[in-house]
Amino acid sequence: VSGQAASGRGGYIRLSVGDGYSGEGGYVSISGGKAASTTGATGGYISIKSGYSAQTSSGPLSVRTPDSGAYGVSGEISMATGTSAYGTSGSFTIVTGESNSGHGGDFRVTVGAGNSGNGGDLMLFAGESSAERKTGGNVLITAGEGSNTGTTDGGDGGKVQIFAGAAQGKNEADDG
Repeated sequence: VSGQAASGRGGYIRLSVGDGYSGEGGYVSISGGKAASTTGATGGYISIKSGYSAQTSSGPLSVRTPDSGAYGVSGEISMATGTSAYGTSGSFTIVTGESNSGHGGDFRVTVGAGNSGNGGDLMLFAGESSAERKTGGNVLITAGEGSNTGTTDGGDGGKVQIFAGAAQGKNEADDG
C-alpha cells in the first residue's frame, strides 16, 4: 500500500526484477492462495484495476510486452482459464463499460502487419465436444440493438460487416 496525498499525486508502487547479462532477465510471479482444505473453499483471487477519479477519467490499464531486440521476436501474451475436474471450466469475459452520456466503449482486436512475411491471422475457434449426442460450441456474432422505443426515430440496430483483405499488387494473379 502506498500513501495517500491530501493534495497532489498519491504514492506509487514499482515492482521490478533484475536484468540478466548472460542469461534471461528475472521474472515476476503473482499467485493467489491455494485452498488446501476439504471444505469446498475456493482458491484466492487476484484483482488488478486502475484508479478511480471523482472528477475526470479513470486511469488506463496497459498489459504489453516490449519490442524485441535486434535478432528476436517480441514476447507473447497468454491468458487461459484452467481445466475443470468436475463441471464447466472457467469462462473468459472481456466487457467494455456502459456510458451514461455517450457511446459505449469500443472493443478492438487488431493483428500485426508483416513487412517480410504475411500479416498475422485472426482465428476464432468454438469449443469441441467429445460427448455422445452433444454439439460443438457455437460462434455467435451479434450487432448491437437499437433499443430506443421512440416513435419519431428510435434508431437502428447495428450492422455485421465482414470484408476480405484488398490486394494492392499490380499482377492479375493477385487476389483480394
